[in-house]
Amino acid sequence: MPKRNQISYAQKALPFANTERRVIAEPLRREWFAVSVAGACVLAFSLLYGYAVVNSIAQVSLRESALKEVRLLTAERASLEGTYLAKSSGITEEYARRLGYADTKNRVFVALPRALSYAENAR
Repeated sequence: MPKRNQISYAQKALPFANTERRVIAEPLRREWFAVSVAGACVLAFSLLYGYAVVNSIAQVSLRESALKEVRLLTAERASLEGTYLAKSSGITEEYARRLGYADTKNRVFVALPRALSYAENAR
């Protein structure tokens, strides 16, 4: 019976070995799987990080444009309030009487019903 040679799994196939030929990639299958999973995770996290950065830049830009619009609307409101105050400060009782407004002679007051029912005596 001839002596069998032991071939290491990390060696390439030896030309003098009659046993099955081993390739170096076969025993490293688990390691290559781990490397590919780690690479996929790095790629996924880098895409997620890029999306987060772009999204935060977009949010800051939108906030700045909203603040600019708020400032413009505040300035417009202030100018309108100034115009209103200027016009309303000139209205006095004498000015109203000159325009024809007079005190009312017949005052009518309407009482607000406090009952929860439509019946008149319900309280």
